[in-house]
Amino acid sequence: MEEHDINMAMVQEPYTKNNKIPGIPTGWKQITSKTNRAAIILRTTAIPITQVSTAEDSVTISTPIEDKNILITSLYSSPSEDISTQLNEYEKAAQKSISTNNLWRFQCS
Repeated sequence: MEEHDINMAMVQEPYTKNNKIPGIPTGWKQITSKTNRAAIILRTTAIPITQVSTAEDSVTISTPIEDKNILITSLYSSPSEDISTQLNEYEKAAQKSISTNNLWRFQCS
């Protein structure tokens, strides 16, 4: 993340030990879902965040951007399971926001 000047990453299925992702430098913040299958990693503490929700397979934070708060969610969905459970987790977190727009970005590999 440092090499490419990336401040925040949403990850799925990270290797964890004692509910932490090994190798993350001291001072970086990591927030993991209850099952550790989804996480958000922040390289800098200069980004103010509020943890909105932590569910079985998702974690959601809020951060101010200019004059608005945005929700950022890392969500894991197993290819063999129905995605509706994870979408319900996201919907519960989104209901805590007054946002009227959704921005979706994902990479599947």
